[in-house]
Amino acid sequence: MAHKKKETSSIKKLLPSISNTKNPENMKLIEVEPKNKEQEQLIEAIERSTYIFATGPAGTGKSYIAMKMGIKFLLEKRVNKIILIRPAVTAGENLGFLPGDLDTKLDPYHIPLREILKQHVKYADITKMFKEEKIETSAIAYMRGRTLDDAFVIVDEAQNVEIKQMKMLMTRVGRNCTIVFDGDNDQIDVREERSGLLDAEKRFGNLDHDEFKVVKLVEIVRNRLINIVLEQYQISLDDLELPYK
Repeated sequence: MAHKKKETSSIKKLLPSISNTKNPENMKLIEVEPKNKEQEQLIEAIERSTYIFATGPAGTGKSYIAMKMGIKFLLEKRVNKIILIRPAVTAGENLGFLPGDLDTKLDPYHIPLREILKQHVKYADITKMFKEEKIETSAIAYMRGRTLDDAFVIVDEAQNVEIKQMKMLMTRVGRNCTIVFDGDNDQIDVREERSGLLDAEKRFGNLDHDEFKVVKLVEIVRNRLINIVLEQYQISLDDLELPYK
């Protein structure tokens, strides 16, 4: 398979649909439209690099862009599968306390991908893609010993990936593999000194190598009210008073 890096006239270019002879699902190629310069930089980094670290607060679109680019790569047949990985600890919770087996516990992580897929692919084709394991969700522990060829890998909530896990995941990369680590360093649920994303941002942020890119997103695009929410949570409770006596 040809390497993913190609010069394009514009990242906003709308590409033609795949012919039925090459694509039995009759899927259309998609464009990923950036909402700001930061998202454009992230898209360009994903197009050109192997290791991408996307950091920023909730609502900046880092996970959305990563997932949509993964779907774009898959539908364009630039990779054979998407692998979505999340740490066992997210948002102060632990997968071990959720009901069901591992597949049941990880199934909710498919939801964001399914929502984006619905914009471009028929429901029957989405089901087929999951059955054929073109889209896979995995716990970090199950990545040990694997080699990831022809894959687009998304490590979501990467601020909760520990440093040893980060090193292990980065050394899984095989041929024609893109891996995106996205997360918010203000929402670390592990001990901060053990956060793999924060550690990697420092290690690779100043590395002069095209295959490693750190992209910082700041602008909230999900909803402008999120800016107010984040600002209020930056204020110490000692500086606030109750609105009533």
